Amino acid sequence: MSCSVAGIVCRWSIPSRTFVGSFIPCAARGNSLDVVCALRVHEAAQTYRFKADFSGSHDDTSVRISPTLDGVPVQCGEGSRTVSNFETGDVILACRFRVEPKVGAQQVLGVTIFWSHADPAGYALDLE
Repeated sequence: MSCSVAGIVCRWSIPSRTFVGSFIPCAARGNSLDVVCALRVHEAAQTYRFKADFSGSHDDTSVRISPTLDGVPVQCGEGSRTVSNFETGDVILACRFRVEPKVGAQQVLGVTIFWSHADPAGYALDLE
């Protein structure tokens, strides 16, 4: 695993697979990856979307994302999907959430990405 704070890029490799993300990871262990994203300080509420992509899913696949904001579980909004079981093909999980401003404080998004019998294909955090 390698991290680049300047380029804010992570590459985590396991045999014959590469998981490429666009934000700074914390740790990878087995079939999961912890991602940490320091959100910009802002004066107005912002809506974000965290997305994780998986390929090679089949009838015994299980994938999920578990997001937190400053250590508190995030309430994902409309259009979100954080768990998939027994689905075939490519799977996209996503969590849309709103962040209220916190005066003078940077907020931290943490997401645990878990997969079983699927290949992680990537993840991203977008400001909507």
